[in-house]
Amino acid sequence: FNVLHEFAGAGSTWAMQAYLHMTNDGQTSTQAAGHGTIHAGGNSVADIPCVYDEWMHFRLHVDTDLDVAEFYYSTESNPTETMLCTWQWSLDSFGESTVGRKLDAMNFFPPENASTSEFYIDNVGVVVASNDEVLIADDFEAYTVDNKIAVEAQAAGNDWWTTWSENPGSAEDGVVATNGSKCGHLTYNNDQVLLLGGYESGTYDLSFDILV
Repeated sequence: FNVLHEFAGAGSTWAMQAYLHMTNDGQTSTQAAGHGTIHAGGNSVADIPCVYDEWMHFRLHVDTDLDVAEFYYSTESNPTETMLCTWQWSLDSFGESTVGRKLDAMNFFPPENASTSEFYIDNVGVVVASNDEVLIADDFEAYTVDNKIAVEAQAAGNDWWTTWSENPGSAEDGVVATNGSKCGHLTYNNDQVLLLGGYESGTYDLSFDILV
């Protein structure tokens, strides 16, 4: 998955990227199975644990005014958050300075093949950290199983889901599934984008759960 300073398809600016599992991004930073790599303000800045068949919880804290970001991790069996890394928010995922540094979008993308890239997402949310104002909250419970995520969200009046080529209902659009509760199901060829609002000032918490 990745978070974007600017969402514009191939012209997007990556704020951070995280790769889970044995192979992550084809670079020399490849980790052993059960691990992954975070690129945030520089290449391979931190190891990211990856447990299987257990929900992992992630939280990205962004203070756009102080120009700092923090990335946190916990699991169902160990709910105490661990900060995996912190970095200068205005740097892109490989350490280059960027203009604008908006909190613009998040992209969930299984990059391998159909047999090795599959995960579920749930409890996706964005809040204003200063007052806990909820900007986005999606636990998928109002969706219909087997329907496309972005298609159903937009039909319900929620405009925060799209796909990389902005083509809801296409092969890029994941489906709603059940895994204990309703959630999003993503496999190879899905390229699901969460639109975050393009915020340039303020402090925000972006949280989401992933099950591999």
